[in-house]
Order: sequence, then C-alpha cells, then structure tokens
Amino acid sequence: MLVAFDQTKIGSKTMLAICATINSTFSLVYTCTKIFEGNENRFKMMEILLLGALAAFNKRNKGVPDEIIIMQNSCPGDQIPLLHQLFI
Repeated sequence: MLVAFDQTKIGSKTMLAICATINSTFSLVYTCTKIFEGNENRFKMMEILLLGALAAFNKRNKGVPDEIIIMQNSCPGDQIPLLHQLFI
C-alpha cells in the first residue's frame, strides 16, 4: 500500500489530506481530508486518516496490506522526532 499525506493552512486551521492505494496494481485510490487546529493534533489526524485508508483496503481485499509505504510532503523541524517515534 502506498500512502501520501499533504497539508495546507486554512486561516488558523490546517487541512490534512491522504491518498492511498487500495489494490495490488496501485490503480484504485482512497482519498480523504480532515481539518484540525494545533500542530499537537497533526499526528492524531494522520492516524485517523490512515485507519480510514486501511479500512477501505480491508473492505476491498478482505485483509490488510503486507507493507505500507508512507510519503509525507513536508514536516516542520520540531515535528521530526515525533514523526520518527510514531511512523518509522
């Protein structure tokens, strides 16, 4: 499963988006967005979005992927240790 996250600012809030492949040929995708406030909530939103993508994969394939490759467009410097702790 290939998963990509991107984010953008909307005023004082942040929109986080996910795009994930849900089949073996990487031709079907699941997409979703969430809006949140505060950087401390960013990884919780990533978790929620990833669980939604995994549910879509499971619904289609009756199982979970063997491997997940996560791509992130950008990460603020102060968030890098948390990214390593939670996702690497």
